[in-house]
Amino acid sequence: MTTATQNSQGTLAALAGQIVSVFGKDGDRRSGHEQEPKTETVDNPGELDRIGAFLTTVDLEPTPTNYTLAWEYHFGTNFTLRCATEEILGRVGHLTSEQVDELLAKHSETMSSDGIQQLVNEGKDLISTGEKTLSKSRNDSAEYGVALQESLDSMDPDDEGWASRFEALLQITNAMVDRSKKAEKKLKSASQRLTQMNEELQKAKESAEVDQLTGLNNRRAFERHFAAAVERSNKHASNLSVAFVDIDHFKQINDTHGHDTGDRVLVEIAKQLNKMANGSCHVARHGGEEFVLLFEGKNASEAREIVDNCREHTASRSLTNRETKKPIGSVTFSAGIASLNNKTGARELLRNSDIALYYAKRHGRNQAVIFDEIPAEEE
Repeated sequence: MTTATQNSQGTLAALAGQIVSVFGKDGDRRSGHEQEPKTETVDNPGELDRIGAFLTTVDLEPTPTNYTLAWEYHFGTNFTLRCATEEILGRVGHLTSEQVDELLAKHSETMSSDGIQQLVNEGKDLISTGEKTLSKSRNDSAEYGVALQESLDSMDPDDEGWASRFEALLQITNAMVDRSKKAEKKLKSASQRLTQMNEELQKAKESAEVDQLTGLNNRRAFERHFAAAVERSNKHASNLSVAFVDIDHFKQINDTHGHDTGDRVLVEIAKQLNKMANGSCHVARHGGEEFVLLFEGKNASEAREIVDNCREHTASRSLTNRETKKPIGSVTFSAGIASLNNKTGARELLRNSDIALYYAKRHGRNQAVIFDEIPAEEE
Protein backbone atom coordinates (compact mmCIF):
# COMPACT_ATOMS: atom_id res chain seq x y z
CA MET A 1 0.00 0.00 0.00
CA THR A 2 1.24 3.52 -0.70
CA THR A 3 2.84 5.64 1.99
CA ALA A 4 -0.11 8.00 2.03
CA THR A 5 -2.47 5.10 2.69
CA GLN A 6 -0.27 3.72 5.44
CA ASN A 7 -0.11 7.11 7.12
CA SER A 8 -3.88 7.41 7.02
CA GLN A 9 -4.45 3.97 8.54
CA GLY A 10 -3.63 5.24 12.01
CA THR A 11 -6.52 7.68 11.98
CA LEU A 12 -9.08 5.32 10.48
CA ALA A 13 -10.49 4.11 13.77
CA ALA A 14 -11.12 7.63 15.05
CA LEU A 15 -12.31 8.97 11.72
CA ALA A 16 -14.62 6.08 10.92
CA GLY A 17 -16.85 6.88 13.87
CA GLN A 18 -16.78 10.55 13.05
CA ILE A 19 -17.66 9.92 9.40
CA VAL A 20 -20.70 7.96 10.51
CA SER A 21 -21.72 10.83 12.77
CA VAL A 22 -21.26 13.37 9.97
CA PHE A 23 -22.79 11.42 7.10
CA GLY A 24 -25.16 9.04 8.87
CA LYS A 25 -25.19 5.25 8.69
CA ASP A 26 -26.88 5.32 5.30
CA GLY A 27 -24.11 7.56 3.88
CA ASP A 28 -26.39 10.58 3.40
CA ARG A 29 -24.99 13.98 4.29
CA ARG A 30 -26.81 15.47 7.28
CA SER A 31 -27.98 19.04 7.29
CA GLY A 32 -25.82 21.67 8.96
CA HIS A 33 -28.14 21.86 11.98
CA GLU A 34 -28.00 18.12 12.54
CA GLN A 35 -24.25 17.67 12.39
CA GLU A 36 -22.48 16.80 15.59
CA PRO A 37 -19.48 18.93 16.56
CA LYS A 38 -16.28 17.90 14.81
CA THR A 39 -13.41 16.77 16.98
CA GLU A 40 -9.81 17.91 16.73
CA THR A 41 -8.89 14.57 15.15
CA VAL A 42 -9.51 15.99 11.68
CA ASP A 43 -7.02 18.63 10.58
CA ASN A 44 -9.03 19.67 7.54
CA PRO A 45 -12.85 19.44 7.81
CA GLY A 46 -13.05 19.97 4.03
CA GLU A 47 -11.58 16.51 3.55
CA LEU A 48 -14.57 14.90 5.23
CA ASP A 49 -16.94 16.97 3.10
CA ARG A 50 -15.34 15.72 -0.08
CA ILE A 51 -15.03 12.13 1.15
CA GLY A 52 -18.67 12.14 2.27
CA ALA A 53 -19.82 13.54 -1.07
CA PHE A 54 -17.77 10.89 -2.88
CA LEU A 55 -19.15 8.01 -0.81
CA THR A 56 -22.70 9.23 -1.33
CA THR A 57 -22.21 9.72 -5.07
CA VAL A 58 -20.79 6.24 -5.66
CA ASP A 59 -23.26 4.52 -3.25
CA LEU A 60 -20.73 3.34 -0.66
CA GLU A 61 -21.22 2.96 3.08
CA PRO A 62 -18.87 5.04 5.29
CA THR A 63 -16.74 2.09 6.41
CA PRO A 64 -12.99 2.23 7.11
CA THR A 65 -12.17 0.36 3.89
CA ASN A 66 -14.36 2.61 1.77
CA TYR A 67 -12.90 5.63 3.55
CA THR A 68 -9.41 4.42 2.63
CA LEU A 69 -10.33 4.28 -1.04
CA ALA A 70 -12.05 7.68 -0.90
CA TRP A 71 -9.06 9.25 0.82
CA GLU A 72 -6.62 7.75 -1.69
CA TYR A 73 -8.85 8.86 -4.59
CA HIS A 74 -8.96 12.49 -3.47
CA PHE A 75 -5.78 13.02 -1.45
CA GLY A 76 -3.40 10.09 -2.05
CA THR A 77 -0.50 9.65 -4.48
CA ASN A 78 -1.54 6.33 -6.03
CA PHE A 79 -2.58 7.54 -9.47
CA THR A 80 -2.98 4.06 -10.94
CA LEU A 81 -5.56 3.35 -8.24
CA ARG A 82 -7.34 6.60 -9.06
CA CYS A 83 -7.41 5.82 -12.79
CA ALA A 84 -8.75 2.31 -12.14
CA THR A 85 -11.45 3.76 -9.88
CA GLU A 86 -12.44 6.32 -12.50
CA GLU A 87 -12.60 3.60 -15.14
CA ILE A 88 -15.19 1.68 -13.09
CA LEU A 89 -17.15 4.84 -12.30
CA GLY A 90 -17.07 5.74 -15.97
CA ARG A 91 -18.68 2.39 -16.87
CA VAL A 92 -21.28 1.88 -14.14
CA GLY A 93 -21.38 5.12 -12.15
CA HIS A 94 -21.02 3.52 -8.72
CA LEU A 95 -18.85 1.17 -6.66
CA THR A 96 -19.55 -1.95 -4.63
CA SER A 97 -17.68 -3.07 -1.51
CA GLU A 98 -16.29 -5.99 -3.49
CA GLN A 99 -14.91 -3.62 -6.13
CA VAL A 100 -13.34 -1.46 -3.42
CA ASP A 101 -11.58 -4.49 -1.91
CA GLU A 102 -10.38 -5.56 -5.36
CA LEU A 103 -9.11 -2.08 -6.21
CA LEU A 104 -7.15 -1.75 -2.97
CA ALA A 105 -5.72 -5.25 -3.28
CA LYS A 106 -4.77 -4.97 -6.96
CA HIS A 107 -3.29 -1.49 -6.93
CA SER A 108 -1.74 -1.31 -3.46
CA GLU A 109 1.76 -1.86 -4.88
CA THR A 110 1.49 0.14 -8.10
CA MET A 111 3.78 2.93 -9.20
CA SER A 112 3.97 6.01 -7.01
CA SER A 113 6.36 8.90 -6.67
CA ASP A 114 8.41 6.73 -4.31
CA GLY A 115 8.46 4.02 -6.98
CA ILE A 116 9.73 6.48 -9.56
CA GLN A 117 12.50 7.60 -7.22
CA GLN A 118 13.38 3.98 -6.53
CA LEU A 119 13.80 3.40 -10.26
CA VAL A 120 16.13 6.37 -10.51
CA ASN A 121 18.19 5.16 -7.55
CA GLU A 122 18.37 1.65 -8.98
CA GLY A 123 19.60 3.06 -12.26
CA LYS A 124 22.37 4.96 -10.50
CA ASP A 125 23.37 1.82 -8.59
CA LEU A 126 23.51 -0.21 -11.80
CA ILE A 127 25.67 2.39 -13.51
CA SER A 128 28.03 2.43 -10.54
CA THR A 129 28.19 -1.38 -10.46
CA GLY A 130 28.85 -1.50 -14.19
CA GLU A 131 31.70 1.00 -13.93
CA LYS A 132 33.27 -0.95 -11.08
CA THR A 133 32.94 -4.22 -12.99
CA LEU A 134 34.48 -2.71 -16.11
CA SER A 135 37.34 -1.21 -14.10
CA LYS A 136 38.05 -4.52 -12.39
CA SER A 137 37.96 -6.34 -15.71
CA ARG A 138 40.50 -3.92 -17.16
CA ASN A 139 42.80 -4.29 -14.16
CA ASP A 140 42.54 -8.07 -14.34
CA SER A 141 43.39 -7.97 -18.04
CA ALA A 142 46.47 -5.87 -17.38
CA GLU A 143 47.62 -8.19 -14.59
CA TYR A 144 46.96 -11.18 -16.79
CA GLY A 145 49.08 -9.73 -19.58
CA VAL A 146 52.01 -9.23 -17.21
CA ALA A 147 51.67 -12.74 -15.78
CA LEU A 148 51.42 -14.24 -19.25
CA GLN A 149 54.56 -12.50 -20.46
CA GLU A 150 56.50 -13.51 -17.34
CA SER A 151 55.44 -17.11 -17.77
CA LEU A 152 56.41 -17.21 -21.43
CA ASP A 153 59.81 -15.61 -20.72
CA SER A 154 60.62 -18.12 -18.00
CA MET A 155 59.69 -21.21 -20.02
CA ASP A 156 62.41 -23.64 -21.13
CA PRO A 157 61.12 -26.46 -23.34
CA ASP A 158 64.02 -28.66 -22.13
CA ASP A 159 62.99 -28.13 -18.50
CA GLU A 160 61.20 -31.12 -17.01
CA GLY A 161 58.77 -28.76 -15.21
CA TRP A 162 57.77 -27.07 -18.44
CA ALA A 163 54.62 -29.13 -18.87
CA SER A 164 53.28 -28.28 -15.41
CA ARG A 165 53.99 -24.58 -15.88
CA PHE A 166 52.29 -24.66 -19.27
CA GLU A 167 49.25 -26.31 -17.70
CA ALA A 168 49.18 -23.59 -15.03
CA LEU A 169 49.34 -20.97 -17.78
CA LEU A 170 46.38 -22.58 -19.51
CA GLN A 171 44.43 -22.50 -16.25
CA ILE A 172 45.21 -18.79 -15.83
CA THR A 173 44.14 -18.17 -19.43
CA ASN A 174 40.86 -20.06 -19.03
CA ALA A 175 40.11 -18.30 -15.74
CA MET A 176 40.74 -14.91 -17.31
CA VAL A 177 38.57 -15.67 -20.33
CA ASP A 178 35.82 -16.95 -18.06
CA ARG A 179 36.04 -13.84 -15.87
CA SER A 180 35.93 -11.58 -18.90
CA LYS A 181 32.86 -13.35 -20.23
CA LYS A 182 31.11 -12.99 -16.87
CA ALA A 183 32.01 -9.31 -16.70
CA GLU A 184 30.72 -8.75 -20.24
CA LYS A 185 27.51 -10.62 -19.41
CA LYS A 186 27.00 -8.57 -16.26
CA LEU A 187 27.54 -5.30 -18.12
CA LYS A 188 25.16 -6.39 -20.88
CA SER A 189 22.53 -7.32 -18.29
CA ALA A 190 22.97 -3.97 -16.55
CA SER A 191 22.64 -2.14 -19.86
CA GLN A 192 19.44 -4.02 -20.71
CA ARG A 193 17.98 -3.33 -17.28
CA LEU A 194 18.86 0.36 -17.57
CA THR A 195 17.07 0.53 -20.93
CA GLN A 196 14.05 -1.21 -19.46
CA MET A 197 14.03 1.05 -16.42
CA ASN A 198 14.25 4.13 -18.61
CA GLU A 199 11.15 2.96 -20.51
CA GLU A 200 9.34 2.25 -17.23
CA LEU A 201 10.35 5.63 -15.88
CA GLN A 202 9.01 7.45 -18.94
CA LYS A 203 5.72 5.55 -18.69
CA ALA A 204 5.52 6.26 -14.97
CA LYS A 205 6.18 9.96 -15.49
CA GLU A 206 3.52 10.15 -18.19
CA SER A 207 1.02 8.26 -16.07
CA ALA A 208 1.81 10.37 -13.04
CA GLU A 209 1.46 13.72 -14.80
CA VAL A 210 -1.27 13.37 -17.47
CA ASP A 211 -4.97 12.58 -17.20
CA GLN A 212 -5.51 9.85 -19.78
CA LEU A 213 -9.09 10.86 -20.67
CA THR A 214 -8.80 14.61 -21.14
CA GLY A 215 -5.10 14.99 -21.88
CA LEU A 216 -4.84 17.68 -19.21
CA ASN A 217 -2.34 17.59 -16.39
CA ASN A 218 -3.66 15.59 -13.47
CA ARG A 219 -3.68 16.29 -9.76
CA ARG A 220 -0.07 15.26 -9.25
CA ALA A 221 1.10 17.71 -11.90
CA PHE A 222 -1.09 20.41 -10.39
CA GLU A 223 0.37 19.87 -6.92
CA ARG A 224 3.87 20.30 -8.35
CA HIS A 225 2.92 23.47 -10.23
CA PHE A 226 1.01 24.75 -7.22
CA ALA A 227 3.94 24.34 -4.83
CA ALA A 228 6.26 26.19 -7.21
CA ALA A 229 3.68 28.96 -7.80
CA VAL A 230 3.20 29.51 -4.06
CA GLU A 231 6.96 29.80 -3.61
CA ARG A 232 7.16 32.37 -6.42
CA SER A 233 4.20 34.31 -5.07
CA ASN A 234 5.70 34.51 -1.59
CA LYS A 235 9.12 35.47 -2.95
CA HIS A 236 7.87 38.26 -5.21
CA ALA A 237 4.74 39.26 -3.26
CA SER A 238 2.67 38.60 -6.40
CA ASN A 239 -0.97 37.59 -6.77
CA LEU A 240 -1.93 33.94 -6.90
CA SER A 241 -5.47 32.58 -7.27
CA VAL A 242 -6.98 29.11 -7.51
CA ALA A 243 -10.32 28.14 -9.04
CA PHE A 244 -12.02 24.78 -8.54
CA VAL A 245 -14.48 23.96 -11.34
CA ASP A 246 -17.14 21.26 -11.06
CA ILE A 247 -19.59 20.21 -13.82
CA ASP A 248 -23.21 20.68 -12.73
CA HIS A 249 -25.52 17.64 -12.64
CA PHE A 250 -22.83 15.42 -14.12
CA LYS A 251 -24.27 12.26 -12.54
CA GLN A 252 -27.58 13.02 -14.24
CA ILE A 253 -25.79 13.27 -17.59
CA ASN A 254 -24.22 9.86 -17.00
CA ASP A 255 -27.49 8.30 -15.87
CA THR A 256 -29.49 9.74 -18.76
CA HIS A 257 -27.10 9.51 -21.69
CA GLY A 258 -24.54 6.91 -20.62
CA HIS A 259 -20.97 7.09 -19.45
CA ASP A 260 -19.45 7.33 -22.91
CA THR A 261 -21.37 10.56 -23.36
CA GLY A 262 -20.26 11.63 -19.89
CA ASP A 263 -16.66 11.08 -20.92
CA ARG A 264 -17.16 13.20 -24.03
CA VAL A 265 -18.64 15.96 -21.87
CA LEU A 266 -15.55 15.83 -19.64
CA VAL A 267 -13.31 16.07 -22.70
CA GLU A 268 -15.35 18.99 -24.07
CA ILE A 269 -15.24 20.95 -20.80
CA ALA A 270 -11.51 20.25 -20.53
CA LYS A 271 -11.04 21.56 -24.07
CA GLN A 272 -13.02 24.73 -23.29
CA LEU A 273 -11.05 25.37 -20.09
CA ASN A 274 -7.74 24.79 -21.85
CA LYS A 275 -8.79 27.09 -24.68
CA MET A 276 -9.84 29.73 -22.17
CA ALA A 277 -6.50 29.43 -20.36
CA ASN A 278 -4.50 30.04 -23.55
CA GLY A 279 -1.32 29.82 -21.57
CA SER A 280 -2.50 32.33 -18.96
CA CYS A 281 -3.06 29.73 -16.25
CA HIS A 282 -2.40 26.10 -15.40
CA VAL A 283 -5.41 23.80 -16.01
CA ALA A 284 -5.66 20.29 -14.57
CA ARG A 285 -8.25 17.61 -13.95
CA HIS A 286 -8.46 17.24 -10.20
CA GLY A 287 -10.57 14.08 -10.22
CA GLY A 288 -14.02 12.95 -11.39
CA GLU A 289 -15.87 15.91 -12.89
CA GLU A 290 -13.72 18.46 -11.06
CA PHE A 291 -11.02 20.63 -12.59
CA VAL A 292 -8.59 23.10 -11.02
CA LEU A 293 -7.08 26.27 -12.45
CA LEU A 294 -4.01 28.08 -11.14
CA PHE A 295 -3.76 31.81 -11.91
CA GLU A 296 -0.37 33.40 -11.29
CA GLY A 297 -0.28 37.19 -11.17
CA LYS A 298 -4.06 37.53 -10.94
CA ASN A 299 -6.31 38.33 -8.00
CA ALA A 300 -9.62 36.57 -7.36
CA SER A 301 -11.71 39.09 -9.31
CA GLU A 302 -9.47 38.82 -12.38
CA ALA A 303 -9.54 35.05 -12.17
CA ARG A 304 -13.34 35.03 -11.85
CA GLU A 305 -13.69 37.21 -14.95
CA ILE A 306 -11.73 34.67 -16.99
CA VAL A 307 -13.61 31.70 -15.54
CA ASP A 308 -16.98 33.42 -16.00
CA ASN A 309 -16.27 34.09 -19.67
CA CYS A 310 -15.61 30.40 -20.19
CA ARG A 311 -18.64 29.42 -18.10
CA GLU A 312 -20.99 31.67 -20.08
CA HIS A 313 -19.61 30.44 -23.39
CA THR A 314 -19.96 26.82 -22.33
CA ALA A 315 -23.52 27.34 -21.03
CA SER A 316 -24.57 29.00 -24.31
CA ARG A 317 -23.83 25.86 -26.31
CA SER A 318 -26.36 23.08 -26.82
CA LEU A 319 -24.86 19.59 -26.90
CA THR A 320 -26.26 16.46 -28.52
CA ASN A 321 -25.74 12.80 -27.72
CA ARG A 322 -23.61 11.58 -30.61
CA GLU A 323 -25.02 8.03 -30.49
CA THR A 324 -28.72 8.60 -29.88
CA LYS A 325 -28.93 12.08 -31.43
CA LYS A 326 -30.96 13.12 -28.40
CA PRO A 327 -30.30 16.63 -27.12
CA ILE A 328 -28.25 16.92 -23.94
CA GLY A 329 -28.88 20.61 -23.74
CA SER A 330 -26.51 23.09 -22.18
CA VAL A 331 -23.84 21.84 -19.81
CA THR A 332 -22.88 24.26 -17.05
CA PHE A 333 -20.30 24.30 -14.32
CA SER A 334 -19.82 25.95 -10.95
CA ALA A 335 -16.58 27.45 -9.71
CA GLY A 336 -15.03 28.48 -6.41
CA ILE A 337 -12.18 30.98 -6.35
CA ALA A 338 -9.77 32.13 -3.65
CA SER A 339 -6.49 34.05 -3.51
CA LEU A 340 -3.31 33.71 -1.51
CA ASN A 341 -2.71 36.47 0.98
CA ASN A 342 -0.85 37.17 4.22
CA LYS A 343 -3.56 35.45 6.24
CA THR A 344 -3.77 32.23 4.22
CA GLY A 345 -1.26 29.50 3.60
CA ALA A 346 -1.08 27.19 0.59
CA ARG A 347 -3.37 24.48 1.99
CA GLU A 348 -5.86 27.04 3.26
CA LEU A 349 -5.96 28.59 -0.21
CA LEU A 350 -7.09 25.26 -1.66
CA ARG A 351 -9.56 24.74 1.16
CA ASN A 352 -11.06 28.21 0.64
CA SER A 353 -11.45 27.56 -3.08
CA ASP A 354 -13.18 24.28 -2.28
CA ILE A 355 -15.53 26.00 0.19
CA ALA A 356 -16.40 28.62 -2.42
CA LEU A 357 -17.16 25.86 -4.93
CA TYR A 358 -19.54 24.09 -2.58
CA TYR A 359 -21.21 27.41 -1.81
CA ALA A 360 -21.76 27.95 -5.55
CA LYS A 361 -23.22 24.44 -5.86
CA ARG A 362 -25.53 24.91 -2.89
CA HIS A 363 -26.80 28.29 -4.09
CA GLY A 364 -27.99 27.59 -7.59
CA ARG A 365 -24.97 26.28 -9.54
CA ASN A 366 -23.78 27.75 -12.88
CA GLN A 367 -21.88 30.54 -11.18
CA ALA A 368 -18.38 31.48 -10.00
CA VAL A 369 -18.06 32.45 -6.34
CA ILE A 370 -15.15 34.18 -4.62
CA PHE A 371 -14.41 32.92 -1.11
CA ASP A 372 -14.01 36.40 0.37
CA GLU A 373 -17.53 37.31 -0.79
CA ILE A 374 -19.20 34.44 1.08
CA PRO A 375 -21.09 35.59 4.20
CA ALA A 376 -19.23 34.56 7.35
CA GLU A 377 -22.11 32.43 8.60
CA GLU A 378 -22.03 30.41 5.35
CA GLU A 379 -18.33 29.48 5.44
